[in-house]
Amino acid sequence: MDSAAARRRCRNRGPWRGWTDGGRRAPLPKGQTTPNQLASNPKSGAIIRIVPPCRSFRNYGLAKSTWICHQFGIGLRIGSQAGSRRHLVPSSRRQTQMDQPLLEVDNLRFRFRGQGQDVVQDVSFRVGRNETLCIVGESGCGKSVTALALMGLLPKDAVRFGAGEIRFAGERLAPDDHARIAAMRGDRMAMIFQEPMTSLNPAFRIGDQIAEAVERHRRCGRAAARARACDMLRRVGIPAPEQRMDEYPHQLSGGMRQRVMIAMALANDPELLIADEPTTALDVTVQAQILDLIAELQAETGMGTIMITHDLGVVAEIATDVAVMYAGQVVEYGPAKAIFEDPQHPYTIGLMASVPSLTGPRRRLSTVPGSVPGIGQMPEGCRFSSRCPFAAPVCATRPDLAQQGPGHRVACHFAPLDRTLERSA
Repeated sequence: MDSAAARRRCRNRGPWRGWTDGGRRAPLPKGQTTPNQLASNPKSGAIIRIVPPCRSFRNYGLAKSTWICHQFGIGLRIGSQAGSRRHLVPSSRRQTQMDQPLLEVDNLRFRFRGQGQDVVQDVSFRVGRNETLCIVGESGCGKSVTALALMGLLPKDAVRFGAGEIRFAGERLAPDDHARIAAMRGDRMAMIFQEPMTSLNPAFRIGDQIAEAVERHRRCGRAAARARACDMLRRVGIPAPEQRMDEYPHQLSGGMRQRVMIAMALANDPELLIADEPTTALDVTVQAQILDLIAELQAETGMGTIMITHDLGVVAEIATDVAVMYAGQVVEYGPAKAIFEDPQHPYTIGLMASVPSLTGPRRRLSTVPGSVPGIGQMPEGCRFSSRCPFAAPVCATRPDLAQQGPGHRVACHFAPLDRTLERSA
């Protein structure tokens, strides 16, 4: 349908109408005549948004040259690919939103009450639309707690935030503004947790848990929310979704529970997805299926993704950018290609050297000696100095995250390491 035909349709006076994502008029369920209300088409099962009759698009908040309708909050331009994300904003502003980073974190720091040092200290990174940032590091390096802080899931009475700023889609977001973050959580930003068996409520059916997220953020009835939940289960590849809707978490396999978590996180088509080790404890085949599924959904919706993982093989396959964390700090950050081809921090090199090789002669794997210190035992200056083979008195002062190449930054006094090794030789 072209814009002229769409305008002619919109000029027609008459009863309230429902429009599907394709711009076609749809019969409304009896008694539902509220503007912008979501309802389920009783014949096709499609989700429709009820819109009023109007003489021009400006009466409905739209530019005359653009016809946009909505399906569960996803704006669709007539003639565009279904599923592309567009909101009721001018085209110039939409272009600005696409150009700027989706999420910007600058110098985020916080500590738990009663602790003398920051748990997370001056963490900075960017995530663009349709990009994947992988955060890697040992257990206890602050990866998951950083993600929980972004989602507003840390106990507000137990955390003290210091300097730092978070900007989401260009808007400043205070990390301690729990009410605002709660309104966005599950809608514009969502998270897949490490262990689905402990993240899913064992007392409620799968379908009800997914539908709850839809009802929380979309103005729709219970039937429409369950229809959306069933559609999401089908979308993530769960067989017989109608049957699985009424089952409990313990009745599903580990791979299916993980798919349920993905369906719940993506039910409202978030702009940002945080996946905290989504393939942990899954066999290799299911891991590949889960990663392919996330990549496919990202390509469809254009969402930004933060992936927390220990698996450097996964990072090499899916990452756009990589942030290496150690003891609550980002010690190396940059494009995935630069990190893998030219790692400059001793910790990054140690992580990569510990990965077994499938070619060449067999050898003992390298290890990083020691372990991540507790928050009360952090060394002064560089927190990696107690385990670093290059440690020197200068490491008593904290190194800056300095530029080493295009977008590649390293927090080490001895970077670039090749020059340090040449001087020592």
